[in-house]
Amino acid sequence: MPWRQDSVAKLETMAWCCPEFAKHIDAASGTGLGVVYVYRAKLGKMYIARYRSATSEETAGSRIYFCPWCGSDLAGWPKPEG
Repeated sequence: MPWRQDSVAKLETMAWCCPEFAKHIDAASGTGLGVVYVYRAKLGKMYIARYRSATSEETAGSRIYFCPWCGSDLAGWPKPEG
């Protein structure tokens, strides 16, 4: 699936569990810690915590089920709008 700018913009406006999680969602393209939101029709949604070093091109990632900042179960997020 190709990357789409409108998808990124929508992530920024969704309701997330806490401000820190919202700040880090899809910030994985930069250095440091970010959270990648992945949705696949057959698999459902997944969250990947990803770290990118400022000194190299290497990245590390791991699937997460709970928010690293507030501890919320991510299965219920993002909340539907309206």
